[in-house]
Amino acid sequence: MKKRLIILIPAILLYAGLNAAEPSPRIDETALHILQQTVNTLQNIHSCSFTATTNYDVPNDETGLVKHLTVETVNMDLVNDNLKIISRGDKGSRTMQYNGNTFTYYSVDNNRFGEIQISNDLMNVISTMNTEYGFDFPAADFFFDTFVQDIVDTGGNLIYLGLTQVDGKDCFHIAGKDANAIYQFWIYDDGLYLPARMVITYHTEPIAPQFDAVYTDWNINPNLPNSMFEFMIPPQAQRIEIISINNN
Repeated sequence: MKKRLIILIPAILLYAGLNAAEPSPRIDETALHILQQTVNTLQNIHSCSFTATTNYDVPNDETGLVKHLTVETVNMDLVNDNLKIISRGDKGSRTMQYNGNTFTYYSVDNNRFGEIQISNDLMNVISTMNTEYGFDFPAADFFFDTFVQDIVDTGGNLIYLGLTQVDGKDCFHIAGKDANAIYQFWIYDDGLYLPARMVITYHTEPIAPQFDAVYTDWNINPNLPNSMFEFMIPPQAQRIEIISINNN
């Protein structure tokens, strides 16, 4: 898939039916329609909150791939370009938030925070913070209006596999493969087409690391007060500099 998907949401289970060589990319119109409905929903809401539970592989020289877990609570105000993510897991406890002018990263475990002054719409801020500073954002790709076209432009395969279930709820199951990754999407059959799960496997990387995210507790258009997106410096917190990953 295109750079945006591969970067924002690292990793997926290999679907056997996609292994056979095909003379040309196979793009299933039903799969495209379902994913476009997801994009349409997320482009036309004012705010949302959800939980992302992510399992991801980290290469280890001694044991191969080691699975890690992160649970993130996400609140987004898309009208006022506000974002708050509370993250707990193997990387520790941390928050990321944006109030329309300032992006703040705070490590709860170390009581350290860093800030970047940046004024732009929320999706551009997310893209910049990812590509320039290496921050990952749960389910970010689904919120970009070019998400479906980005998939088509990779020249890979995309097929609709039918209905299945995620945590007892009916979902549309979609799978695809391109030169860099194999990916699957599960989309809730709930009339809103909200994301339920995404799995990505980087089949060109050593040992093919995998990323598996489940999205639950969706709340569409909740009332999110502006105050929840303002960072209050904790007592004795140490300010740190956020360094660009592109610095040599």
